Amino acid sequence: MNEVRRYVVVSGPPGSGKSTIAPVLAERLQLPLLAKDTIKEALLQTLGAPDMERSRDLGRAAIATMYALAHASPTGAVIENVFARSLAGHEVAQLQGAVVEVFCRCDRDTALARYRERAPARSAGHFDVARSATDVWNGENAEPIAGGWPVVEADTNGSIDPAQLVDRVASSLAEATAGGTDVDVIDVVPTDPRFDEVLELARSVLEQDRSLTAVVGDALESRVVGAFADGRCVGFLRFLVQTVGSEDGRPPLVVDESSLTEGYVEAFGVDPAVRLEGVGSALQAHAIAYCRGAGCYQMRSRSPVTSVENYALKLAAGYVAHPSETNDSYYFLLKL
Repeated sequence: MNEVRRYVVVSGPPGSGKSTIAPVLAERLQLPLLAKDTIKEALLQTLGAPDMERSRDLGRAAIATMYALAHASPTGAVIENVFARSLAGHEVAQLQGAVVEVFCRCDRDTALARYRERAPARSAGHFDVARSATDVWNGENAEPIAGGWPVVEADTNGSIDPAQLVDRVASSLAEATAGGTDVDVIDVVPTDPRFDEVLELARSVLEQDRSLTAVVGDALESRVVGAFADGRCVGFLRFLVQTVGSEDGRPPLVVDESSLTEGYVEAFGVDPAVRLEGVGSALQAHAIAYCRGAGCYQMRSRSPVTSVENYALKLAAGYVAHPSETNDSYYFLLKL
């Protein structure tokens, strides 16, 4: 079994303290630091940016370079950037290794004040002085990416204890990488021979095969995802894209003339032989990335109170819990 790569994604709006925290994490965890602004600065010095549009083009190039270097790193990396949630969920989910997100949380006024204070000292090609408050702080960066991996929040309104933060991140990484299994997560359809492998795992080990094939009339989409390691199926997840409230016959929630949709996990399971090795997290991250890209407002699933490993995974990933009114189970919801 190969050593699992470790990725620490340091996120948050500009001025929230990412560039202070990320180097400390990289040094203490002995991982390379990949900071988007460092890469962009090198591009600015070489290519220049006479206007905002050119600066944004170089920013996109810097992000692509950052991810390319992250994929090429044999050990993983600490990755620091102002991540756009609508894009980053899918991009981070493609990293082949254990992911822990560190979200730098601070008040809007504090972040904006720090940003304005440092802006004049940065290279002109960043155009920091010209950016509006909405450019700096918005719904794309003011909350964690929360793509199904553990999220460690750091309160950066004041000073933080670096050692304590490193311990929290290291602990999350240790849990994510303990006995880690390298898996390929792919969509499977009934005509794919691998679909039968997924069904067999669901039938023989977890008794959920019917949940993978049952027709759900109100669903807008139905997708089955399989996790494969060493040529065999080790996990599965079926999720639906549906209008919020449709399964209960409720009227839709309409925002900006569009009904809110959600990703609903209909079936989910991991081979007991590889549980707690990151397979479940990889499946969840795949589904979350797809639903976020499809414009869903939230992810939702239901687990019995006895499924300790299942709901522990979801709570660590940032889900909130709400008890079911019909039985001893809980709904878990994650805003996308």
